Amino acid sequence: MAMTANIARPYARAVFEIAKESDQLQQWSDFLQKITELVVNADFAELVDSPKVTDKDLKEIILDVLSIKSGSGSKEYNFVSLLLYYQRLSVVSEISLLFEELRAEAEKRLDAHMITAVDLESEQKNTIEKALSKRLNKDVSVTYEVDATLVGGAIIRAGDMVIDGSITGYLKKLATEISR
Repeated sequence: MAMTANIARPYARAVFEIAKESDQLQQWSDFLQKITELVVNADFAELVDSPKVTDKDLKEIILDVLSIKSGSGSKEYNFVSLLLYYQRLSVVSEISLLFEELRAEAEKRLDAHMITAVDLESEQKNTIEKALSKRLNKDVSVTYEVDATLVGGAIIRAGDMVIDGSITGYLKKLATEISR
């Protein structure tokens, strides 16, 4: 995956810059989602692997499915052409993921995930979301999950940040310290 990310990163950055300059972040998100869905489709994967199907054929199929006019010179057309020319269709889902990360960063958005031992009330959820937004200086959207094995407390994952305030996490740290 790290190798795939290294290959996909320059493409994602280039597409992000194009989308940002033309104020089309949502349109490019939609486009990247559509092309990702196409590329991961099992029937399409068979076409890609078939020795009978040329890059020109693949391009026509992609353009037709995504409703892009052939030879239009549009940025989407150029992007598809570039992916095919450099044989990068296999990393298009990673390009899409990296693009979404760049977009979220530019829009100061962050998705977080919180695991609690018990279900929280809506007032508690609102308080947590406001505190995270203030701490991270971003618009934070939190999804919640209940896991009774935590015994008590919670675990919050937001981007590459993890806050483990669970009883289970505390007991594991304590066990590690005792075993030293």
